[in-house]
Amino acid sequence: MAASSPMINIFEECQETKLSHERLCDSLLALYKQMPFSHFAEEFFELCRYSLVSSERSTYRECTIDFIVRFVIHATNQTSTSGTEETTKKRLLIKMFLFCFKYHECADPAPRFRCTQLISKLLRVMDPQSCLPMELFDAIRRVLLQRSQDVKRSVRIQAIYGLARLQNPLDKDCPVVAALLWLARHDKIPEVRHKALVALILTTVTLPYVLERCRDVSKAVRKAAFGILTERSVLRPLSIAQRISIIQDGLTDPSSEVQKAAEGLLRAWFEVADEDPILLLRRLDTEGVPKTSALCLERLLLILGEEALTSMINKWTTGYLDERHLPRQETCSVECVFFWRVVVEHLQQWSEESNSSENTRLSRHQASALLESMVPSVEDYVNFVTQRVNSLLELLCADVDYNENMVEAECVLEHVFEFCDALDLSDEFGRRRLCDALRGWLVSPKVPPRLVGPLLARCFHLNPNVRSCVQMVAESISELLDLAEEACSPAEQSAGSQEMRSQSTEKRGGTTSGHWTNRPSSNTARQKGDDQPKANKRSLHDKVSQLRMQINELNASILKSIDAGDYERAATLRDQCARLEEERTALGQQISGVDSGRSFPTNAHSPLLVSIKDEPDAIEIIDTEEEEEEEDDDQIAVPHLKLIQAQLRYLGRLPSDVILKANKMVLFTLQKSSTLWCLPPSLRSLVYSILLPSIQHQDFVIRKEALLALGLTCTMDLALTKQYLSLFYEAIKFDHKAIAVTAINCLVDIFILFGLRPFLTVAETLDGAQCEITDLILLNTKETSRDANNSNENVHLSLRLLSPLLRFLDVELPLKKEPPKLFSHKLKKQISFNFVSMPAKE
Repeated sequence: MAASSPMINIFEECQETKLSHERLCDSLLALYKQMPFSHFAEEFFELCRYSLVSSERSTYRECTIDFIVRFVIHATNQTSTSGTEETTKKRLLIKMFLFCFKYHECADPAPRFRCTQLISKLLRVMDPQSCLPMELFDAIRRVLLQRSQDVKRSVRIQAIYGLARLQNPLDKDCPVVAALLWLARHDKIPEVRHKALVALILTTVTLPYVLERCRDVSKAVRKAAFGILTERSVLRPLSIAQRISIIQDGLTDPSSEVQKAAEGLLRAWFEVADEDPILLLRRLDTEGVPKTSALCLERLLLILGEEALTSMINKWTTGYLDERHLPRQETCSVECVFFWRVVVEHLQQWSEESNSSENTRLSRHQASALLESMVPSVEDYVNFVTQRVNSLLELLCADVDYNENMVEAECVLEHVFEFCDALDLSDEFGRRRLCDALRGWLVSPKVPPRLVGPLLARCFHLNPNVRSCVQMVAESISELLDLAEEACSPAEQSAGSQEMRSQSTEKRGGTTSGHWTNRPSSNTARQKGDDQPKANKRSLHDKVSQLRMQINELNASILKSIDAGDYERAATLRDQCARLEEERTALGQQISGVDSGRSFPTNAHSPLLVSIKDEPDAIEIIDTEEEEEEEDDDQIAVPHLKLIQAQLRYLGRLPSDVILKANKMVLFTLQKSSTLWCLPPSLRSLVYSILLPSIQHQDFVIRKEALLALGLTCTMDLALTKQYLSLFYEAIKFDHKAIAVTAINCLVDIFILFGLRPFLTVAETLDGAQCEITDLILLNTKETSRDANNSNENVHLSLRLLSPLLRFLDVELPLKKEPPKLFSHKLKKQISFNFVSMPAKE
């Protein structure tokens, strides 16, 4: 080849800049037409080989590759218009592909990279209407599929560029689509996964894999996945679960770039829903997953412009609110009330922030103006909520099943109650009326248990004093049970008692030495009291409830004084309790004409007698009247046991919904009382009157709520925890799986808070640990002076306490080389014991 060849000069000049490529292509095309094809091809491909020797991404090498590709396509297009035969006009293009096939399997990665790059660039630059011979197409696809599995990431990326042009989205079994999906899911390099994901054409086949990449470990891949979904505005092909999953993951992503991409997808969904927020919320599960819907609305309010946001709120206000700024009856759906609550909350935040805040789209004046058109008065709000509650009670009283209409009505009421936080409560009259309404719904046996959380949350919001709220809840529970008992007919009460007696008889083998004693009935006398004015009767009931709470608190104080050895104070409290009991009996006679009070012993102390039989779904209630008679003969009083036995008989006559509601009230109160470091007397009395009897109820939902509430009370009182710790172990061993999980969570919290040492004495009453103690030694790192005998005893007792937890750990005993691995990092950090392996026995 001559050193001063014109073709060499053209190749040298094309490396400098791409601006001269068009002129150089015309010059090289003139040589192509003048020279015989064989001579031109020999010299041309000889110069092309110099571009394959290095994979360095330098400017002059990239310019050379681009020039080669541009000239081949230019020469092919020019010969196509000259009227020559099909094979002749594409022979340079075919020769170029064959040239790349020749060197694509070299051991050196540089030729593999350049050959794959040339093939991918040729495919991308070719006209969409161009055709290739079938044999050549199969060969190109085979080569690119082979290079897609190359060990070099750069080669795989270039192969992906070429495969993107060869995929057939209409073919479900297309090998190119399968290769791209494999690379997008399984390649170890994030850049390769990103390129493969972008190269895919979105179809019903590839959509699930794109959704899967929304949770990729690389933020670039996640961002690309959201970008693909945004570009196509994918909403209808997705299920509700998929929509919630991807938008929740995207808007809460740690990367701000991914969050912006998810916001773009949310904006695309909003446009698909005709910019109607109610339609958008209907595409999500607002009723089941309100947190995701609230997150979407929050971001939507931030990404919309000022004009679009104001127009959307005004349009919604005109279409869904009446003149009192309340939702219309025909449009009062879950989505409507949810949007109403969330928008008002954010408008209030914006009205309180400064105008220079970057997180707001509206000024303080604009936010206040919108609030005036959306927030009703307290009086109108109470009337609206009362109307909604009455409609729900009508549905519940109707002889129909618990269908979707009731679930929707309850969900609407939940959001309406939460809207209460946005009201202006400066009106004292409206505030008192609201408090009275909330208290009335709490004590009403007809209001379902699901509304306990929103109702109590509003009560705690209106009264920030925790102790007074706790006292109010205790009185409300007592009044709730009294009203539920009055609502039950005598036939229902006797049926409930007979059912509990039959259940106890069956579980004890069909016979029993005792029988259930019903609470003194006062139905005949109550009929006489029905002629009294309702207001006077209600006030008497309130006084009886307050006296009952005071009596329960005094009983708890008496037991505490006896445990502390202060018998003088216990005697004084006993006299006070007797006086209150007489006063309560007198009030009961005023209401019903007979003695309707229940008096409980107020001295001595005894643990709870509870037995959980070997049944998966029920806890047996032991009929202990025979034991009571024996103890009475021996003049031994058991106040805890007698109180619980009386409450068992009392609660047995009440509906399950009422008992569940009472337990939910106790549980919510404990969860909201985070500032209480000790158990107040009112809550302590509820342990014996509500929680412990409910743990033995037939319904496992009630048992679960009661056990969880008992676990929370145990975190406030170490003595109470020691007394009833065995209940959690029995629930783990014999009760329903859901209750067993709750019991394990309670035990973990108790051990983290108090440690294991206070419960070593309790562990003596538990079953032996199922571990090889000779192969496992637990050493306390803080105490090294303890003798071997005490240490071994504590080891046995500690293992008894931890045995329910160790059963769920992947521990192989006996230990040989490695200590067991605690999967719970929280438990591993808190428990101050080390697992040490011992030499194997000979």
